[in-house]
Amino acid sequence: MGNILRYSAKSRDAEAAYREGLAICSRFSGEKSLVEADLLQDLGVELRQPGQMEEAEAVSRRAVEIKTNALGKRTFNRSRRRLVSSRWC
Repeated sequence: MGNILRYSAKSRDAEAAYREGLAICSRFSGEKSLVEADLLQDLGVELRQPGQMEEAEAVSRRAVEIKTNALGKRTFNRSRRRLVSSRWC
């Protein structure tokens, strides 16, 4: 839902949807799941606006930490390179 709102230029609603998703995720699957990491990553992207950069960086770092711990550093770095290269090529 958050992604749909983000692409519809409804930034505040998208941020609220990501935060709601994080609350639901922590209730059902606990913290530090890959689902939580994906939601944190999306929230970090949404928060990249003037006045919210510090929070954007903090949640993005949390997402990377969770993914690195869950997938292992080598696996995460390889998949990240593949994702980055596929986005731009």
